[in-house]
Amino acid sequence: MMGQGIGAGPATLESLLGTSVTELLREIRNLDDAYETAHDLESSEMNTIFRFFIAEFAHAACVRSVLMHDLDEHAERLMTGFPARHATRAARVEVRTLAS
Repeated sequence: MMGQGIGAGPATLESLLGTSVTELLREIRNLDDAYETAHDLESSEMNTIFRFFIAEFAHAACVRSVLMHDLDEHAERLMTGFPARHATRAARVEVRTLAS
């Protein structure tokens, strides 16, 4: 991933993830799979890249602080903003996808 230099062309989501989005979606059978996939993506290398860009290119400390806060808040929403009725893994497993 880091081998993609500036001149290497735009990175796609699939190249950043190292797998196809279709394959990721195919593996989701229930709400818990979707929840775990979303959590994995939120804590993936993509967030590390966003943090790097913020640290390197947001020169004003106040801008850097706001952007980092927004990134952290976005990731935390997955954990704290999820509906209470689906807070446990057992409850999420019960919600099946249409394809399963």
